[in-house]
Amino acid sequence: MASQRTADRLYDEGRRFHDAGKLSSAERAYKKALRVDPGLVEAHNNLGTVYLDGGRLREASHAFRKALKLLPTHPILLNNLGNVLSYRATTKKR
Repeated sequence: MASQRTADRLYDEGRRFHDAGKLSSAERAYKKALRVDPGLVEAHNNLGTVYLDGGRLREASHAFRKALKLLPTHPILLNNLGNVLSYRATTKKR
């Protein structure tokens, strides 16, 4: 129970950093949350979003795929992974 509260607190901290545009701080907080609770789907998703925002497409894809292993049919996760794959395809064409 206490570890779940810790993971949630770290996740919330990551969201605050993310909302403020502090991507490296958000990344660290999400990773810490995932060390406490590797099944925290929202942290995987938001970590993927941090990577996507920073142009780190391979890492974004990996984070979204981890989230999808936990919730395989979640529409937002599927959409986020689709966005990454689309961006990767577009940048390869250039």
